[in-house]
Order: sequence, then structure tokens, then C-alpha cells
Amino acid sequence: NYLKKFEEQYNNSGYTVNDSSGNSRHGEFTGSVKLVSGKVEQGFEFNGAGAIQIPQIVLRQSSQITYSFWTKFPSGGGGHVMGTGAQGGHGFGGINLMQSDGLSFTWTPLNPGTDTTIRSSGMTFLPDTWYHVAFSINYASTAYEMFVNGQRISTTISNSSIGSFYPVDTYNSGYNDYLGGRYVNQQYYYTGTLDDVKIFNTYISDPAVVKFIA
Repeated sequence: NYLKKFEEQYNNSGYTVNDSSGNSRHGEFTGSVKLVSGKVEQGFEFNGAGAIQIPQIVLRQSSQITYSFWTKFPSGGGGHVMGTGAQGGHGFGGINLMQSDGLSFTWTPLNPGTDTTIRSSGMTFLPDTWYHVAFSINYASTAYEMFVNGQRISTTISNSSIGSFYPVDTYNSGYNDYLGGRYVNQQYYYTGTLDDVKIFNTYISDPAVVKFIA
């Protein structure tokens, strides 16, 4: 039952970012973030100088996680879309999106304990164009999927001999987690717009379900 999984959907309310899932995991603006017209409702525009800090419990899922969001970015934009704060390694990981490099998720698997990237293969994102993006990973079964506009896309992985997908958590303690940016040894910011951001603590691999949540 996909409806029983938690969902983080953020909307602006004054100086806070409200979690409409009922879990009260609200966010806070840091730096420059604008409320603009989005793909579904209102979205957040990031100009490379601000982000939304969110509670650590949201993205630090050690079993399964699915990221789902609408985004567009200008030519030369993109970057770290969202992720957990980390120092010395990527830990629980985060999402990156660039025009030419495509979509990627980087984290630190427990075995071999080195940063690993799952990346879209042959995918180019056009500037100023809305895309629905979803990434899902099941650490226990070592399964993962990437979707763009409801279609499963081909991927590559930087390390094909991973003994355990479970994320290393020692790199993350004490560092903030963000939408519209990420702290990995230093602070990075996204340049683009996000709308209808949803995080599920389950593995979603069915394209029909991805289309449903988009």
C-alpha cells in the first residue's frame, strides 16, 4: 500500500517550509530562495545562494528511500538538488542534476566504504524545461531505479563490486540536510526550480506508481 508511506511535500508559509504530509517535518529557508509559479502549484526558485534546511530524519533512511520532484533549471544551472550533510564521504547521499552530466545519486555503501555514484546513461536535460525526476533505492536488496517523466531510464554505477549497499552513517553526524543544495565537505547550492518534492521511506520501482505520484 503506497499510500501508507510517509511523504514530504513542502509549501511556503511565511518564513517556514511546511510539511503537508502530517509528519510535521518542516523546513527553514537559508539564504536566497524565492516562491515562484511551479509545475504543479507554487515552487521554490534557487539561485545558487540559498537552500531549505530540513530535519535529518527525512533523508537519512537506512533501508529504502524514493526521491520524487519536479524541476527545471536555466542553461548553466543545476547542481546538488538535495541531500544529507556530510564530511569526509557522502554517507546517506544526495541527488545531483546537470544538463550534460544528467541525473546522479552518490552515497557511501558500507562495503567497500567508498563513495559510489549511480548515474543516468545517455540522458541530457534541456534548460528551462520541466522534468519529473524520481530515484529509488533499496539498500537491502541492492536494487535501484531512475525515472524521468515517468519512464525508467538506463543507469551506470561507478562500483560494480559492492558488498553492502547500506549507507555509512558516520560521515553525516552534525551536518545539516537540504533541499536546493547540499553540504559535502563544503556548502553547495542548486540553481533552478523545485516543485512538489516528495520523499518516501519505501522503494518504488513500478513506472505506473511513479506516474501516479508525479
